[in-house]
Amino acid sequence: MAAFDATDIRQEGFEGFFSVLALRAGLSSVPTSPGMYAVLRLTDEPPEFLRKSPASWYKREDPTVPLERLRNEWVEEAETLYIGQAKDLLERIGLLIEFSDAGPDKSVFHWGGRLLWQVAESDDFQVAWMATEPSECRPLERVLVDGFADAWGRMPFANLQRPAGRSLAGLAFPPTDVRANQREEAASCARTVQMPRLVFMSLARASQLNSPPGAFHSD
Repeated sequence: MAAFDATDIRQEGFEGFFSVLALRAGLSSVPTSPGMYAVLRLTDEPPEFLRKSPASWYKREDPTVPLERLRNEWVEEAETLYIGQAKDLLERIGLLIEFSDAGPDKSVFHWGGRLLWQVAESDDFQVAWMATEPSECRPLERVLVDGFADAWGRMPFANLQRPAGRSLAGLAFPPTDVRANQREEAASCARTVQMPRLVFMSLARASQLNSPPGAFHSD
């Protein structure tokens, strides 16, 4: 399965794709606009998990989780490990990178996605981003996390909570249910409002199943 791989993410309009190591050296390429960001692992090799997280102890809380939990949360073959949103991409991605290896002596707030840093060679992870309108951040985060869960049967590895947000249909579709026999009309609507392809795919799959967008069951 190749859903939500680097090609999909790039076609959505995500850009950047800098390694964590490169971003530690400088963040000048990251915009200050609101938007979405994603962390990807571009290898088919099975992961090696670390017993101890190198990440920041926020409010003196150890970010380390048991190895068994890491194994249970891992999504085999999925390249996208984490999806987030930010009011300021530069600030948020900066915190993500700073949090990743700050250790117990420095408190940095980016508790979301903390499982990322218990994967060996996380310096090689790719970080991509997409600028959006401020009002679109939370709905799009929910769209993309729900779309991933629809494709893979669970949320991305390091997304531990389902994002809050209004109904995805309210973002771009008319306030009527989209059924299988209305998919062409929905596609036309999506093209009109320039809805991202993965967003539309998520809604179309939900309509085909005759269930509300974002409905899924995690393992």
